[in-house]
Amino acid sequence: MSPNYTGLSVSLVYPIIKAIVFKGHNKDDFFKRLHIDESILHDTEARLSEEDFERITELAAAITSDDMFGLHQGQNIELSDLGILGYVMLHSKTIGQGLAAFQKYNMIVCDGYNINWQIEENDVIIGLSYNRPHKQPARTLHRGYG
Repeated sequence: MSPNYTGLSVSLVYPIIKAIVFKGHNKDDFFKRLHIDESILHDTEARLSEEDFERITELAAAITSDDMFGLHQGQNIELSDLGILGYVMLHSKTIGQGLAAFQKYNMIVCDGYNINWQIEENDVIIGLSYNRPHKQPARTLHRGYG
């Protein structure tokens, strides 16, 4: 029987907390404003609903006054922040193999979003797709250069 990977891994909250603390904000106050019990971070198998994760990122963007918080997270995230998925990507021989590993094993971290990519001349275009077509992500990054 396969595990139930509904929602997003709580491990995705750690880079957000790291970012807000780095910018001088108090993580305890952050969790109080969210009305989420911080102890959920101690359960490595815990999952967040997509709505809770969206509230977390929106509050982080608001308190850091960073309208592009998600984009900046993407620029600053370390592969280790993705847990086991990051380590699988890190041990890939090429960027293409790393992206393929992300596509294949992404459900461990998040079942709602995935990536796709295509190569156009010297550019790699990476797209974010939402697995539930009735809802679109709040913001998307359409172009990355490789």
